[in-house]
Amino acid sequence: MIRRAGVVLVTTLVASACVEALTRRIDGYKVWSWRLQRIRYAQPTDTPDRQYLESIPLATGVDRAWYEQAPPPIPRLPMPAAMQARFEANKTNPYNAFMVWNADYLRFNVCESDDHGVSTFGNYRDFLVYDPPAGGGPYPTYRHVPRLGPPGMFVANSFGWRGPDLSVARPPNTIRIAFVGASTTIDPYYLPYSHIELVGHWLNEWAAAKALPIRFEVINAARTGIDSPSIREIVRQEVLAVDPELIVYYEGANNFAPGMALRLPDTLPKAPKATFHVRGKAEEYSAVAARLYDAALKRTGRGGYEPPKPAYAPKWIDGVSEDAPDSDAPRLPMEMQLIARNLAVAQAAAASNGTELAIASFVWMVYPGMRLDLTRHLVLFRYLNESYFPSTYAHMRRMADFQNRVFRGWAQKHGAIYLPMDETFPRNPDLFDDAIHMTERGLRLQAWIYLQQLVPIIQSRIDSRQWPKRPAASPVSAAWATTPPRTVSRASILASCPRTVH
Repeated sequence: MIRRAGVVLVTTLVASACVEALTRRIDGYKVWSWRLQRIRYAQPTDTPDRQYLESIPLATGVDRAWYEQAPPPIPRLPMPAAMQARFEANKTNPYNAFMVWNADYLRFNVCESDDHGVSTFGNYRDFLVYDPPAGGGPYPTYRHVPRLGPPGMFVANSFGWRGPDLSVARPPNTIRIAFVGASTTIDPYYLPYSHIELVGHWLNEWAAAKALPIRFEVINAARTGIDSPSIREIVRQEVLAVDPELIVYYEGANNFAPGMALRLPDTLPKAPKATFHVRGKAEEYSAVAARLYDAALKRTGRGGYEPPKPAYAPKWIDGVSEDAPDSDAPRLPMEMQLIARNLAVAQAAAASNGTELAIASFVWMVYPGMRLDLTRHLVLFRYLNESYFPSTYAHMRRMADFQNRVFRGWAQKHGAIYLPMDETFPRNPDLFDDAIHMTERGLRLQAWIYLQQLVPIIQSRIDSRQWPKRPAASPVSAAWATTPPRTVSRASILASCPRTVH
């Protein structure tokens, strides 16, 4: 009896091991590793962007052979002792520790918030701070420390921007293009380069292929988490100091509020969890257990389809056309009139410098009836169904399209360049991490689309001898870039607050 039980046990173990090994091989894990190690994802291709290359028309002089190229690496810089000590003291949350906060913004949040700014800045004992110029107020809310590359972060150039270094004065025969925006432009800090740097690399390839005696310097002045007022002030206070020919604006998430265009009750039902099963230890070591997890996930997540949501009627502002909105209307859904005003201020400042403004439509990975693979797209699924509850996919798509119509209408009305990014970028969830942040391959494709859209504009400006432009008569001062940040303690900020916060 014991012998028979032993045989059954051994047979079962061998069979289970074989099933586990076969499942690992099919699902793209290393067969002989103890813990599951993914060697490939179960998706049509590891480069889902490449299927779209042939369908994207090439601008004159562009070669598809450039697509997989990478820009030159930016050398790491040694950390000054004081900054290394700051990193060691804040390893659990280093990012905010290396942000140079606007003194007005910092003081207001520490003094006025219930938690003295802990939820916004973290529970730091001190902060790096800069003093905004007259009229700047609390924007931009922060800058990056120039010429610093903390572990796990990009190396900031002499202006605190991501990307190659550059001088204040534009060199002869050089065209500068600056991109402004938020996290969807600066990109994940751990990547070796942002997609904006790819644009610059390819533009120089294009110039060389056409034997143009011109060099391109492409600037990434974006910052994670900022909104329209900060972008306005980055243009006015910072970017114009380096005298670019063109500034490209790409942002449409941090001021995006589709719920504002719904008639919601005073008390909303609690947002349900889009998924209910938490991955356990077994699923970290067994491909079979991982499959069972996926099956449970797809059942509780409605097979990747949008979960049911309460039916709330949309509301609209009287006199606003959804199909052809007046971008200068005093009131627009989602308060987009505020973004339009900030664009106007930024464009006026740029025009006084001889700089043009371009607006790219913003890409949202959402559409009615969308079904997601919850193994690959769980973050996207939760982002849409939890972060934006109770907005439906259809309503979010409607408001994203409206937002882009406002951008397009504003550009046409005010003589800005419009870049149809959302209209061109494929709606393939394999290219996205969440609804707005793209994967590394998605970012490469976005950079490629930027290239095709920018080249004809650049060529026309070169042909008409508008670019490279003459240096600005009265450029913005770049003194802010060489002024070191000061350190301010939380205690000293609290001591300066009105007595009501003590």
